Amino acid sequence: MRPVCHGHTAQTGEIQSLLNDGKNLDQVLAAFIEKYGEAVLAVPRNTGFNALAWVLPYALGAFGLIVIVLTARRWSSHPAAAVAGGGETQIDSALDARLDDELRNLD
Repeated sequence: MRPVCHGHTAQTGEIQSLLNDGKNLDQVLAAFIEKYGEAVLAVPRNTGFNALAWVLPYALGAFGLIVIVLTARRWSSHPAAAVAGGGETQIDSALDARLDDELRNLD
């Protein structure tokens, strides 16, 4: 199966010529990158800005996940209610009895 794209025949001939001159794969790639730019590569090289372009989406995703987890933890934790009177709670017996009566009347 032959690729159907413009310039395929010319580029194949150019590659064959470079290989016949004794150049290895890295030298052929370097010659094509010099002539046509990095657009000739199917996958950009993982150096310089290209490395940042590969890493940045994952870093932003991880940062967003951390923010979501921390925000969820903050929203779900309820601070303990402050109790007046030095931490001891005294229940008014009359008020407690009245509350029990009101709750019994609801049933």
